[in-house]
Amino acid sequence: MATIRELRMRAGITQAELTRRIQPVDAPRLSRWETGCARPGRDNAVKLAKALGCTLEEVAPWLFAGKGGAK
Repeated sequence: MATIRELRMRAGITQAELTRRIQPVDAPRLSRWETGCARPGRDNAVKLAKALGCTLEEVAPWLFAGKGGAK
């Protein structure tokens, strides 16, 4: 399971660029998500998945826990 940081790096974009793509999320909040200190809610996870070109389950597997997805 890749972290949000790993997904961002794979997409080849900076934190600054990602925050621009998912406004109004700011850099400190994104940093907390990338380090695992916090998790994005569903709406922000959807924005992240779109901005990173990956699936919602890759960005937020906990949303799928208990529904046949990653735990």
